[in-house]
Formats: sequence, structure tokens, C-alpha cells
Amino acid sequence: MRFGRMEIQACGENNFTMKALGLLAFRQDLRIRLVEKLAGAGAISEADGDVNILFFSRIGENFLREAIEREGAAPKGEFEARINRLSGLPEDFRWHRKPDRHLSQPAKWRRQHKLQMLESNGKAGDRELHARLDELQKCLNTEPDLVLQWGRKLALVEIKVLSGEGENQIDRQIRLGKLLCDLLGWEPLNFMIGPEHGGQPEQKDCHFFSWETVAHWFEDVPEIETYIRSFAFYYKGSWQSMLSSRAESPGPTLYDEMLGQFAQQPRPSEPAPPGKAPNLDPGSDPWHFSHLGSGYFKDVFIMCKHHRFHPIRIWTGKVGRPYIERLENPRVNPNWMAEDADGNTLVDSVSNPSKPFSKARMKWVSVQEIRGWPDWSDAFHPD
Repeated sequence: MRFGRMEIQACGENNFTMKALGLLAFRQDLRIRLVEKLAGAGAISEADGDVNILFFSRIGENFLREAIEREGAAPKGEFEARINRLSGLPEDFRWHRKPDRHLSQPAKWRRQHKLQMLESNGKAGDRELHARLDELQKCLNTEPDLVLQWGRKLALVEIKVLSGEGENQIDRQIRLGKLLCDLLGWEPLNFMIGPEHGGQPEQKDCHFFSWETVAHWFEDVPEIETYIRSFAFYYKGSWQSMLSSRAESPGPTLYDEMLGQFAQQPRPSEPAPPGKAPNLDPGSDPWHFSHLGSGYFKDVFIMCKHHRFHPIRIWTGKVGRPYIERLENPRVNPNWMAEDADGNTLVDSVSNPSKPFSKARMKWVSVQEIRGWPDWSDAFHPD
């Protein structure tokens, strides 16, 4: 699976969730499968009807918006009283109203509105009630990543891509689900999907499933399974995927493109800082690219020049004998594959130089790093 340079740098939950699970919005059979995997076999009955799905939706705020606009359809004051009872507020506590006498949406409450509410209800200075108003506002403003609703059940799913659970994030979703379900007489469910290495929720009411598990659930749906297994982000100093804290780059990024531009520009050598010599020792790494020698890469760049190919990185085979043995055995000559800023590849195959090798069995080094290796200037051909 190929990824665009900008996409690889979109390391946010929204983009990944839509790419990995967006197909569920159009496939009822896949929604049913997800619900039965999350909530257990038999979680859906024929009487439940369709499974509805929402992505990144503030369902509490949306519910309140309609309820406020249609306040006149319910007995006077009943709507406020019902939410007050469920939120730990006095039942007769009256909310802030706008000049047109419509209730203010809690999402829009400001500190001044809350102070006015406390004062008009005879509770001025009541810090406990002020804190409950804050909590009600945060609860109703919560935006679950994935919402699944069927029959009389409501499931809120927190999606994690790189980071673990945010502060009070799961707690607010649990409160939101409970509030809405108490209002409607439904059953709330809470789940979290994330990398196994990213941490699991502490709340016993929120059940965790790894991306590895989700990929297995949809192994017959390549649009889902392949995306989850193939995609990776550069995060906290290394490439990470949904399955592992260490992964291979899925392709060149926008930053690689910029590095490729740098590599084609002559630059003066920079002296090492006073008292500190540059670290140019491959150390104990028997697979370090420098063991292959400048002649190896010179042949690579001659081939690239012949095909008018402008690489930003070179992949070399990492199977069999390690590179360091090339010093004693010239027969150590791994396959190579050049890659440009657009993800196009050129390989050392006479029969089909455009058919890429599997990156899973290779490692890469940037052209910039090859160019900068001491006394290797003869290996680099900018044309």
C-alpha cells in the first residue's frame, strides 16, 4: 500500500480513524461485525434494527441544541429539572437564558453566565455547585471519536493512535454516555481502541482492544486490515505503527522531499564544535551502510543517472551475511532499491527495474547521509 508524503505526516487520530474505519459508514455488515466484536456475540438482536455510526460527533451538545430549540414541546421547566437531577444539581435550579428567553447552550456558557445562574438561584459563592456546572459543560462538550448506536444501546469508542489516554478523557465519555442513556432509558457502553504499546484505560467500565486485534477482525477486508498494518508515523524520535513501537517508514515524507533538495545543493563542510569530534564511527552495527563502501553506492548512482532517476533514499537488502563481511568477502553484494520524493522506486533488476522489492527485508539510508560520509564525494552524482 502506497501513502502520500503529506498523509504520512498527518499523525492525528481523526485522519487515521477515517482511513482505517471510514468504510464502516457505508457497510452495515461491517458495523454489525464491529459491534459484535466489541460488545460480544449476540449483542445485536433482529429487533434492534440498523447499527448507526457517527465519527467525531459532540452528541451531547447536539442533543441539547435540539432540546433547547424545541423546549416548548415539553412541560415547562421539565427539561432543566431532568438534567439537573441526573447531574447532581438542585432539581429547581434554573439555567441561564438569552434575552429572547431561550435557554443558553451549555457549550456556550461562560464564567459570567455560571456566576449569574448561581446568584439568581440563591446559590452565590457555592463552589460545589459551580464545579458541577463546570463538569456538566465539559461532559456535554465531549466529542467521542466513534459512536455506535443500535436498539437501546449506545457505545462510545475512544480511538488512540500515538498517545495514551488524555486526562479525564474516558471519565467524561463514561459520564456523557450515562447521562444520555439515563435520559432515554438506554444502556451505555464504553470502549477504547489503541496500540498495545500505548497504554490501556484504568477505568473498568471501558474495555480495551488493540489495533492488532481490530486488524484481525477485518482480515478479509483489505481496505481496513492492510491500512492498519501498513501505516506508520514518525513520533518521538522513531517510526511507530499501530502494532509496534518500532516500525519501518511507509514511504518518503514532505520532510524527506526537503532533504532531497538539500542533497542536490553544494554546501560547505561544517567544523565540529570546539572540543567535540564528529561521531563518524559505525560502531558495532554490522549492517551499517558504510561497510558496503563508496564503490557500491557509486554503482547505484550511476544506474540512477542512466534512468534519469533522482533518489532521496537508498534501500539495501538486510538478509544473509551482514555488510561488514564485505570487507573480506566482495561477494557480499545486497540488492538495492532507490526511492524518490514521490515514492517511485528503481531497483537493481535488469528484467524489471521499476518493480519494487519488499521493504520488510531491507533497510534505508538517505542520499544526504551517503553524500556526507567522509571521503565519499566520488559516490554521489547530483545529476
